[in-house]
Amino acid sequence: MSMIEIRKRALNVETVFHEGGPPADPPLRMGSAVAVIRNPFAGRHEPDLMPFMAELRAPGHDLAQELTDGQR
Repeated sequence: MSMIEIRKRALNVETVFHEGGPPADPPLRMGSAVAVIRNPFAGRHEPDLMPFMAELRAPGHDLAQELTDGQR
């Protein structure tokens, strides 16, 4: 059973055409991806967080892939 419980996530893409100085050609595109995850260790000490950190790789990869897919 996975320790990861995603409560919500968001993707944001911003296109900057001009922000002081000469206009960008091509425009600058910036993106961010965030996820709110339930903390299974809230309220107690956990000496080894590495298994939890390892499980975060898959949802992190999925968010990054979804963000880059939207850039094409």
